[in-house]
Amino acid sequence: MEEVDLIPDGRAITVNEDNKYEYLRLLFNSKINTPQINSFVQGFRQLASDFWFEYLKADEMRLFIAGLKTINIEEWKSNTEYVGFSLHSDQVTWFWEIVESFDEEMRMKLWKWISGSVNPPPQGFSNLVDANGRACRFKLSRNNESSAHLPHAHTCFNTLSMPDYDSIEQLSEKLQLAMNESESFGIA
Repeated sequence: MEEVDLIPDGRAITVNEDNKYEYLRLLFNSKINTPQINSFVQGFRQLASDFWFEYLKADEMRLFIAGLKTINIEEWKSNTEYVGFSLHSDQVTWFWEIVESFDEEMRMKLWKWISGSVNPPPQGFSNLVDANGRACRFKLSRNNESSAHLPHAHTCFNTLSMPDYDSIEQLSEKLQLAMNESESFGIA
């Protein structure tokens, strides 16, 4: 461990009630004012204009960076594209019933498995993008595999591909098994 003076001959000064806030300010600045942090801030400022720093509060900035911590199922549904299914297919109806039955933690786990993203998009599902930054709606896609197979998540394209399952129970079981298995392999 190396001792570094925060001010000239700082190690000779005892921290007391009169100077503790100055000490904490200097200590904080020494930890935050590093080449790595400065490079991160510079890069982040290239992506986000000064407007965001000037007008957003800390919790709003977190939302801007990390996205939502809850999933609006109705908005997700209204921004979904169906490939090989229709809105009224049994499998689609069952999928949304399963999503609605999940608690928020399970919904977030499902979303992470499908998209590779920890949170839904900050501006909502209508602003979803693919791995290349292009607009890309969530897709619920039918595949031609037997119902013995697990569904597949294509994270780069925000797509869940699944066979025609025979029941809501079978779909729920296969969906949760796929999510859990991918997590155990460090994929999700």
